[in-house]
Amino acid sequence: MLVFWPSDLLSPYYFNKKCYVVGSNLGDKIIVITTLPYEDTIHELKYKDDTLPLTIVATLNFEKESLLTLHYNAEESTVIGPTYVTLVVFKPPDSSNLEYYSSLPISIEISWTSSKALVSSGGSFRDLEDVEMVPDLARKMELHTLKRGSSDDSLLLVLKYINLNNYLRSKFTKKYENQLNYIDLCPWVFNESLKSKLIKILLSILQGKSITKVVQLLALITRIIFYFVQAWCLMVIKALNYRFCGQYSLASMSYFFHQWEKRSTQLYHLPSQYQKTKQATKDSEISLITGTKFSPAEYIKLYNSLWLIFNDLVLGYVVATYLWNNESATSKFVLDWLVSRVLIDKLNNVIIWLQHSPAGFKLNNELCEFFGEMFSLVLSLWIHAVKHTLFNPNLFKLLIQMVAIASVSGGVSFFISILLDLHTLVTFHIQSFYYTSMRLYHWQSNIIKSLFRLFCGKKYNILRHRIDSNPYDFDELLLGIILFTIFIYLLPTVFAFYLTFAIMRLTCLAIGSILVVFLILLNYLPLIAFIVKLKDDRRLPGGITLTSKSSQLLVLKSRPLTITEIIQSYVYSIILFNRVNFMNSQNYKDTSQLNWQLSPLVMVRKLLQGEIIEGIDYKTLF
Repeated sequence: MLVFWPSDLLSPYYFNKKCYVVGSNLGDKIIVITTLPYEDTIHELKYKDDTLPLTIVATLNFEKESLLTLHYNAEESTVIGPTYVTLVVFKPPDSSNLEYYSSLPISIEISWTSSKALVSSGGSFRDLEDVEMVPDLARKMELHTLKRGSSDDSLLLVLKYINLNNYLRSKFTKKYENQLNYIDLCPWVFNESLKSKLIKILLSILQGKSITKVVQLLALITRIIFYFVQAWCLMVIKALNYRFCGQYSLASMSYFFHQWEKRSTQLYHLPSQYQKTKQATKDSEISLITGTKFSPAEYIKLYNSLWLIFNDLVLGYVVATYLWNNESATSKFVLDWLVSRVLIDKLNNVIIWLQHSPAGFKLNNELCEFFGEMFSLVLSLWIHAVKHTLFNPNLFKLLIQMVAIASVSGGVSFFISILLDLHTLVTFHIQSFYYTSMRLYHWQSNIIKSLFRLFCGKKYNILRHRIDSNPYDFDELLLGIILFTIFIYLLPTVFAFYLTFAIMRLTCLAIGSILVVFLILLNYLPLIAFIVKLKDDRRLPGGITLTSKSSQLLVLKSRPLTITEIIQSYVYSIILFNRVNFMNSQNYKDTSQLNWQLSPLVMVRKLLQGEIIEGIDYKTLF
C-alpha cells in the first residue's frame, strides 16, 4: 500500500499528537490532504463533495478499528506504519503559483494564434478546428497513440489529488473552522511565508474607502485606455490585411507592415491575456477537477510577449542611438561601399567577365555580347530608378532618421523588417537577372530533351502525359538534327550566365534567411520559459521521479523540463502552427512542400533542371 504524505505535515507538531488523517482512499493508494485533532465524538466527516470525496483514511499516534494506524517518528521526522505500507513524501504544489505535477512533459506554446486566429473580416476569432485538414490529422494521430491502461489512469488520479492538495485543504478548512481550532486543524499555517503576510497587510490597508475609490478610478481609466488601444490595433490589423485586387495586402507584401501587424496583434491580445492569467488559479483548479490537462500556456504567452516586447524596444533604442550618432558613417558605408561598389561596380565587372571567356571556357561571342548588353541595360535602368532616388545622399539621410524613429517606437524587429524590405529592393536587379537566365536555360534544356527523343523515334503526348512512339520523316529528322546541334553548342553560354546569377540568388536568399531567423527569434523566442526555469522550474514539469530513502520511504519530486526539452517543445509548437498556415496559404497545397524546398538535394536538382529556387515565405507562414 502506498501512502502519499505531504512534506509540510512532517513537522514536530505531530510528536505524540493524536490526529485523524484526512484524505482520499483509492484502494491500494491513500492520498493524505490534512489532519484533524483527535476527538471521541468524531466518527465520520461531515464534509461531502461528490467530485472530490474526502474521508478519514488513517489515525496518527493512536489506534482505531477499521482504520490504518500510523505513528510519527521524531528521530527521522517521518511517519511510519505497518510493514506493508510504503510512505511517499511529496511537496504540495502551490496552484496559485501555477505549480503542479505532471506525468508527461508540458508543451511550450507561445504562438498567439495557435489555437485561435484573428481574421481580417471582423476582429472575431475562429478555431483552427474549423480548418478542413485538422480533424483528419487529429483522427490519424489517434491511430498512432497508445491507449492508456488502468495503471496510467490510477497515476493520473493520484496526481490529480496531489495537485489539488492546497485547494482541498482550503475548502476543508472553511467547512470545519467553526467547529475546531483553526491552528489545531491546520498546523501547516505556521509555514506561511513573509511574502503572504505582507500581502495580507497591504490588502487590509486597501480596505479603506478613499483608497478603494482611487483604485477603482485608476482601474476604470486603465480599462478605457486599453479599450482604445485594442480598437486602434484592430483597425490597424484590418487595414494591413485588407486585400486589394482580391489577392494582395500590405502585410503580405512588406516585412515592415507584416511586423507592424504582428505587434498590433500582440497589443490587441494583452488585455484579454492578462484577464486569463489573472484567473489562472481558478482555471487550473477547475481543469484539474474536471480531469482535463492543465498547461500554463496563458501565463507563458502573456509574460513571454511582455518580455519579448521589452527586449525588442531596448535593442531598438540601442540601434537607433547608434544610427543617430553615426549617421554620416552609416550613409557612407551603404552608399559608397554596399551600393556603388558591390551592387553596381562588382556586378558590372562580373557581366564583363562573362562576356570574355570566363574561367578560360570558350563561349559563343555573339550570344555573350547580346546577354552582356541586355543585363548592362537593366543594370543602368536600376541605377537611375533606385540609386538616384532612394539612395540619393540627402534622401538617404532622411531614410536613416525614419529607420531610427521606427526602431525606437517599434523595436529592433522593425529595424530588421525594414532591412528585409530594403534587401528585396536593392537586389531586385539580381533577381531579374536570375529569373531571365533561369527561364532561358529551362526552355533550352526542355527543347534539347524533346529533340533527343526525336532520335529515338518517340515524342511526348501532351494529352495522355506520356511518351509514345512516333515515325518521323527524313525532313523532320534533318531539321531536328540541325536544331539539336545549335542548342547544344549554345547551352554552355546560357548555363554560364545562369549558374553565375543562380549563385548570386542563393547568396541573397542566405542573407535574407539570416535576417528572417533574427526576426523569428525576436518575435517567438520562448524567453519566459528560460526565465521561469531559472526562477522556479516547478512551473515547467517534465515528469515525476521517485527516490528511495529506505525500504518504506519514497520521495516524489517533479522533474523540470530541460533546456533541450523546452527548445524541442517550442520548435514543435511553431511547426504545428506553421503547418496550418502552410495548408491555408494560397502558394502551397501540401505540407510536404515545406521539407521538399529545404532539402539540399532538391535545391541541386532544381539548379540543374532550371527550376525556380525559392526561400520559405516568412510572411505567409507567420
